[in-house]
Amino acid sequence: MAFKCRSCGHNESERDDSLGHLVCTNCGTVAEENAIVAEVTFTEQSNGATTADGFRVRAGQARATNRSTFGAVHQNSRDSREQTLANGQRRIQHLGGAMKMSDRHIENAQGYFKLAVDYNFTKGRKGNNVVAACLYLVCRQENTSHFLIDFADYLNTNVYQLGATFLRLLQTLHIPQTEVPLVDPALYLARFAARLDFEDDTPAVIRDAERLVKRMQRDWIQVGRRPAGICAACLFIAGRMHGHRRAFRELAMVVKICETTLRRRLQEFKATASGQLSVQDFQTISLEHDADPPAFARSAAMTAMNPANPYYAAYGLSAGAGSISDVAGTYGAYDETYDPEDEQQMQEMIAEIQQIADSEDMHAVLDEMRVELAADEAEMDLSYLDEDDEVAAALLTPDEAQFKEAIWSAEYQDWEASQALKRETGILKTPGGAAAAAAKKRKRESVKFEAESSPIASVQKMFQVAKPALSKKINYQVLNDLFDESDRVM
Repeated sequence: MAFKCRSCGHNESERDDSLGHLVCTNCGTVAEENAIVAEVTFTEQSNGATTADGFRVRAGQARATNRSTFGAVHQNSRDSREQTLANGQRRIQHLGGAMKMSDRHIENAQGYFKLAVDYNFTKGRKGNNVVAACLYLVCRQENTSHFLIDFADYLNTNVYQLGATFLRLLQTLHIPQTEVPLVDPALYLARFAARLDFEDDTPAVIRDAERLVKRMQRDWIQVGRRPAGICAACLFIAGRMHGHRRAFRELAMVVKICETTLRRRLQEFKATASGQLSVQDFQTISLEHDADPPAFARSAAMTAMNPANPYYAAYGLSAGAGSISDVAGTYGAYDETYDPEDEQQMQEMIAEIQQIADSEDMHAVLDEMRVELAADEAEMDLSYLDEDDEVAAALLTPDEAQFKEAIWSAEYQDWEASQALKRETGILKTPGGAAAAAAKKRKRESVKFEAESSPIASVQKMFQVAKPALSKKINYQVLNDLFDESDRVM
């Protein structure tokens, strides 16, 4: 293609291969610069050293590195985009290592972060939220056992803001929902079971919990629910099946859910046919039919008011509950399932404590503690300070106290006289006295203007009533000249 200068239209040019410049020979305009060439040339310096010509362009670098006036290359000169990419990759490496993610997952997250920078997704958003969203996207695609709240807890940020950033990242990168599968609760069972410490029964508990998860999926309990609540309910039931009793609070702290959520999942499973099976039957029998979704069954129970519906027993409904307010009131009034073994253990513990408290050894210990307490109170007697020489030297004798008082009176007699005069004349304010009440500033009573028949009458009324309270900076003569001779008031 023939060269044509954009400034002067001249057709002749000269190229400097060492610098990659294309210059117009007529006007000197540089038409091209920093051109990337395949060949490598070298230049000999004045000291005899040989250096390679051109510029070095690193992977992911937007432009060639500029040279200074003396030819030195600025190795650390980066533009804003390169700096953002470097900081993002460093944060992803740090956060991924803290979450114990593999190097392959971290590299994939760095690729998503680079796309986010290309789409200007990082502008106006917190860098940690964008980094966590990229890592969580990889976790969803690779089905790892990481929750979004895990990233939020480590970064000390709001999980809902982090979730909004994640959803916005999916829209910006045009990632379809098919590439981000739904979270399977079975992925987190091993992780939470290890923290709950089921000892040697951990594999059996995980196996039964996975069976419970599949059963809940068939019974529509998992649909639309967060996986944390499903995991907690399955581990709670599986632990009870193997004799490990875990409290609601313990599961809630480990899985990071509310205790009410755990109770709801348990009640929904209790209302199904699988929840009515024994432990042995559940481990050996697989029911073919599926239960209705909890929302469907609950709605049917509230509208049809059928006492035979299992949700009556699960949610505390009764045949006499005829209003929605009654149903809503009993819906959340669920307590933990009554267990006779727990009651028996509690009674035995109370009886044992009472027996220990009534024993002779306990009375002997209490008597010994009373004696020691009385001895300590006796030791705290401060009468011995009366014979202390140092304390005695610090106290004044009656003659010394009288002499010190005389010195103080002679030094401040003028002030005492002035204070006495003020008290006699009432100038000195005493708390609650008549002088204090008289010295209080009286509040200015608000002036109420009655409606007049005309604007002139209103202005006249204002001059008559509020004139003493008006500002001195007002020129009343000019205001008075605005009225006729018959209407003037000043």
